Amino acid sequence: MKGYNVFNISQIENLPDEYYKHIELEDLTEFEKNENAENIINNTGAEIVYLPQNKAFYNHLEDKIYLPQRKQFVRTEAFYNVLFHELGHWTGNSQRLDRPKGNAFGSKEYAFEELIAEINAAFICALLGFKTKITDNVDYINSWLQVMRNDKQFVVQAASQAQKASDFILEFSEVKEEVA
Repeated sequence: MKGYNVFNISQIENLPDEYYKHIELEDLTEFEKNENAENIINNTGAEIVYLPQNKAFYNHLEDKIYLPQRKQFVRTEAFYNVLFHELGHWTGNSQRLDRPKGNAFGSKEYAFEELIAEINAAFICALLGFKTKITDNVDYINSWLQVMRNDKQFVVQAASQAQKASDFILEFSEVKEEVA
């Protein structure tokens, strides 16, 4: 086996212009935006970067949310569910609700943060009238189940933190009153 150093193109300078061009994704259309959801998102002030990629994540070091481009999502609800999940992580920043960060995948703390973000997304999507489901990502669910077997308060505590996260996100927005 050999090891290779791999870099994202955005980390490399002075390459020919052709390397920096994004490949246009074909046969995908941008879905209709939801005005209430957009209001909530915009009023948080969170920095969101859209790239042609298949991953969504919150980078706590940069305090930025990275998402695939909108047109990569097949349904409105799927896009907003992912975005509100990442906004849930965003609330944990030390400048906001100050939850622990940088936990190792599979750890109790990682599972706890993921469950907070997922429940936060469910709360906000339900408020907006979206039909969503908890993630079907087997790795996440298995990590939650492992912790829940040993800690009966895990879900209750995560739901409490998720409520704080969604309240924090919604306090920026006038939509809270209109939708409720």
